[in-house]
Amino acid sequence: MMSKLEKLNQKLLALEVYLMPKLKKIKEFFLFVYTGMFLLLPVMSFAEPNVSGEATKLQQNIIPVVKDASLYLGVILVFVGLIMWAIKLVVAHGNPHKRSEILESGGWLIAATIVLGLIGIIFNLVISIAGLGNYSKVQP
Repeated sequence: MMSKLEKLNQKLLALEVYLMPKLKKIKEFFLFVYTGMFLLLPVMSFAEPNVSGEATKLQQNIIPVVKDASLYLGVILVFVGLIMWAIKLVVAHGNPHKRSEILESGGWLIAATIVLGLIGIIFNLVISIAGLGNYSKVQP
């Protein structure tokens, strides 16, 4: 007769077999998008923004605030995630199975950090394409 732990382990293995191909496709898609962003960099470097009126107000006031706030929020989220991951790792020091699971979860933290970085790149790309990417009037 199988114990509850063995049944749970079998269910987790079945879930892993089901999810791994899907996660691999998602990973390949994000890698494709990430490398595609670098192909657009030469195009963005020759773009000259045509800014007037409301766009200037948006460019000078709102966009830098949103950009800075999202950067700080992303850094705080990654830092808190890293602290939580480290605490879980310290708590599980006596259990090798739990410790290996926690070490594997570090990959998700790295993936989340990459996704946050991609979101920032996409935000900057959209702003550049919209012609609001000229920050010459804004002092950092």
